[in-house]
Amino acid sequence: MRRRWVIGVGAGLLALLLWLVWRPGAAPESTSRATDASRRPEVERTQAAPSLWSSATPAGPRGTLSIEGQVVGPWGPVPGALVVALAPVPREWSTLTTPRKRRWGGLFVSPCELSGDALPLLELAAELRGQQAPLARATTDAQGNFRLDGLEGGAVALWAESGEGIGLRAGVAAGSTDVEVPLGPGKTFSGEVYDEQGRPVVGALVTTLQRDAGRLVESSTNEEGRFLLGPLPWGDYDVIVSKEGLVPVRLRHYNLKQASVRVLLPAPRRISGQVVDARGAVPGATVQVEGVTPEVSSVTDVKGQFRLEGLCPGLHVLTANLGERYARHEVFLETQEGRESVVLFLGTGLRLSGHVLDTSGQPIPNAEVLVFSEASRWTDEVRTDARGGFLFERLVPGTYTLRVMSSGYEPQQMPPRPLAASQELPPFTLKEWEVVRPPRAADEDSTLEIEWVDAAGRPVSQAPVILSKRGEVTTGMDGRVVVQGLPPGHYLVTPQARERWIRYAPVAVKLRSAETRKIRLQPEEGWSLSGQLVDEGGEPIKGATLSASRVGEHRASPEDAASGRLRSGSVQGTTGPEGRFTLAQLPEGPCTLRVSGYALVSASSGLGERAASRGEVVVSPGGPDVRLVVKAPLGRVVGRVVSEDGKPIPSFRVNREVVSHPEGRFSLPLTYNGSWGFDAPGFSRVQRMVSRQGDEELDLGDVVLVEDQTVRGRVLEAGTSAPIAGAWVEVVSQERLPGARAESTTNSLPDGSFTVEGVKAGRKTVRVSHPDWPLAQVVLAEEQWEVTVELEPGATLEGRVESAGAPVQSGLVRLRSEQGEVLTTLGFGEGRYSVRAIPAGRYLVQVEGQSEKGAALRFPVPQVTLSRGDKVTLDFTQKSEGAILEVHVPERNLEVHLIPGNMPLMGPRDGLFLKLGSGLMGKTVREGVQSFPRLPAGNYTLFAMRRGEDSTEVHREELELPTEGEVSFTLLPVWTHYDD
Repeated sequence: MRRRWVIGVGAGLLALLLWLVWRPGAAPESTSRATDASRRPEVERTQAAPSLWSSATPAGPRGTLSIEGQVVGPWGPVPGALVVALAPVPREWSTLTTPRKRRWGGLFVSPCELSGDALPLLELAAELRGQQAPLARATTDAQGNFRLDGLEGGAVALWAESGEGIGLRAGVAAGSTDVEVPLGPGKTFSGEVYDEQGRPVVGALVTTLQRDAGRLVESSTNEEGRFLLGPLPWGDYDVIVSKEGLVPVRLRHYNLKQASVRVLLPAPRRISGQVVDARGAVPGATVQVEGVTPEVSSVTDVKGQFRLEGLCPGLHVLTANLGERYARHEVFLETQEGRESVVLFLGTGLRLSGHVLDTSGQPIPNAEVLVFSEASRWTDEVRTDARGGFLFERLVPGTYTLRVMSSGYEPQQMPPRPLAASQELPPFTLKEWEVVRPPRAADEDSTLEIEWVDAAGRPVSQAPVILSKRGEVTTGMDGRVVVQGLPPGHYLVTPQARERWIRYAPVAVKLRSAETRKIRLQPEEGWSLSGQLVDEGGEPIKGATLSASRVGEHRASPEDAASGRLRSGSVQGTTGPEGRFTLAQLPEGPCTLRVSGYALVSASSGLGERAASRGEVVVSPGGPDVRLVVKAPLGRVVGRVVSEDGKPIPSFRVNREVVSHPEGRFSLPLTYNGSWGFDAPGFSRVQRMVSRQGDEELDLGDVVLVEDQTVRGRVLEAGTSAPIAGAWVEVVSQERLPGARAESTTNSLPDGSFTVEGVKAGRKTVRVSHPDWPLAQVVLAEEQWEVTVELEPGATLEGRVESAGAPVQSGLVRLRSEQGEVLTTLGFGEGRYSVRAIPAGRYLVQVEGQSEKGAALRFPVPQVTLSRGDKVTLDFTQKSEGAILEVHVPERNLEVHLIPGNMPLMGPRDGLFLKLGSGLMGKTVREGVQSFPRLPAGNYTLFAMRRGEDSTEVHREELELPTEGEVSFTLLPVWTHYDD
């Protein structure tokens, strides 16, 4: 059964999971390397909970196979370690562990997106509960050896635990011998869970899914909203936090690297509104929220009204359909009150289809096709099928741009094209990327053989190795991998340790032409460091992550592969309940020690005490245990976030990270000086400058946020004052014009009225568009929240585009102002173009087509005068041969551009570079000469530019080109200086 958000599980589930009864198995005798007791220090067990597998009973024997091996810790073989064999990862696991690709932009990931990723994982967790019994269990003997019996064929995961650490090795085949399971310090997850009022969430379920083993470990938050999980084997995890009645959240990967995380579980939201068409309310329409599991839908009542509940905060796409009619609208939910006046305007549902081919005419399957709505700034994506076909269904009338992409091919974009009826587009033909490789004879290729062994000289099998310029390769069962076909040159070889807490430093190897080179890599034993981590008051800090690296590691040259030595680049560890830690296999020599999320103050031992420098300390081998004193890094920034009436805002964001406190207070580490951003759901973002020296606390006092507003108005036809239904209304910040995505949008109702919620503070422009009227914009005065927008009737320009009597199958038409600025760009097909809703005025009409051979077809650029309501036919049926223009330039590194019309002199700050992008740029054909392709007769503006580090010099003059022939022009620039 599918659940909305929360799987109701009591605290007893965790206890049951931890204390199931298992029986021990026997360990075989072996001659593997023995334990060196003199090297094994006394270490404190860092478990935050009892062993997950110490008392559970495995499933009965299922087969006759066994696995033999050894558990090895930092100081050699580990006796008395618990080893269990776990069933392989569920088949559907791989499709659920990767977060969804984000379709919409933005500076932060919303709880909505995180909850969408959490839902399938919660369902998988529900299925795994009660199915966690291991396949076999054993305890290692005095030499650290174990034997697991009663296994069926196939791969399993081996999980090992002892007082010296914890480890996991996945993908071990039943029947294997000499399997080594390394133990390490383990990884802990800790944090605090709050609601939107800043209150701790008691009893929230924290679910941890281990990807490599497919295991489930859970905990619950205490009365302070805190949780602690682990230590667990290092690896890839999914962590989901859930509570009945709240939206679940999946933690992001960077969260899992922090010493402690703060998790906000938001309350569910609702959306209500109305479905209308040009005649009024539409009853019986189905309204759905796209991409939500489980489905959230509603059917409109007799007044066309709908209500959708149980939604997470964030961006949602709403659809409405009734028969062949369709509507689509984006809604951003912020406040707990949700949205109350969403309008979906029902129109004819349209289909847009086509095919994607390569240059030989063969279909390209799995190509990515993106469609972009010009009006609503909405994007959708589909993939081509095996025949290269794609289909977008249920589009609404409007103007759309398509972009087609496929691996190994150059992307292609269709210019904006109006869609008033369903249509199939001409095929998209993609060219393969041209890969330029330096010429090299095949007999120059070299071969590199890499052998990787452990400290005891045994092969490290089935392990990844990163080879620069080639990527990842994998060792075989003998610990070797052979890489052929390598060009001569320098390479870096970086083995990837199974022990996730160790990162090996790369080794360098040089290959000569046609050489076969063999290298053998063996890790050094290194040294160990034990100690305790405390705060400045002497209190132990548990669950903190420490890392150590060789002094000067970031400046050190890679080890030469000829030495055969594999050195640890860095080692990580985690503190236990009493703040104790042990870091093993540290690289030879002094190391730099850091603590994630803290600044080191001092390090003390039996040899004395020394202060930390830059928040880190240097430790050396051979010394006694060390006591590290830490503090919050770089001091703190404190303050309170309130509304204009002084009331606290309990949940807000600082630099896009969520903070919750019942009184709106915050206390955050000062990570950088500069502008800090504060915002909250339903409030506008404000910036505060943060700057301080030293470690003192910086108090910002009250940070006041301005509540969002609602803009209301009507859309009317100019002259008649008749209401216009279905107009697209956007409210845009003045700072983000032009072409910016609107903050808030809606459709006008049949009476022309509209309501736009969630409008942020600042200067605003109301932008109104409709397929039958030109775009209109009204700038709102300060504190103006009501407006009437009048749409002027527009003109229509249409006609044929032919070359040598045949229709031109594809191309684009540009309307330019008399000054040459591009006002409208639309694509056309099948020899006809149509541009609607054009404001009255004088225009240059530039048409470019594409011949069957791919060459550009250019036509004369006529001027046309359009009045309100005009419908003008302008055919382009005779391709101009045009003139070839050569410009003689007086110096190198000059850019020469041509724009149709008379564009005035301007600089970069006036948008010069953007406007020149719609014209042509000269190409150097010989020393001192730049040439342009054949150009239609007409008036052009020539711009020459000379760029400096922080300035641009510009020259402008006008040219008149004839209908044919060659024109030679000598440039004598008179420069105008502009600061960039």
